[in-house]
Amino acid sequence: MATAANSKNANKSVNGKDVARDEALLSEMARERAHSAVDSLSDRAAVAEEKIRETAASSSDSLAQKRDQLKETASQTRSEVEGFAKKNPWAAASIAFATGAIVSALIRRR
Repeated sequence: MATAANSKNANKSVNGKDVARDEALLSEMARERAHSAVDSLSDRAAVAEEKIRETAASSSDSLAQKRDQLKETASQTRSEVEGFAKKNPWAAASIAFATGAIVSALIRRR
């Protein structure tokens, strides 16, 4: 009987070492996979960040161009209106009066 008990204890210590080794291997595998996942996410985040920066720069350039176009259009329109008012002062005054009357009537209705 003592031999059977010693044999069981010997199996437990061998199995205990096997379990500890398996746990260490599992832990190492989990650590490697976690690092791999973090590295992969980091790479994808870097690519996404670069795309966002490029898009923001492109949008900024596009908005600057649109702003410049709008300034130019506004300047041209202002010049045309001033030219019309100088050539036709009575018509310009009549248009201004009519516009004021319409706006005033609309405001009073509310």
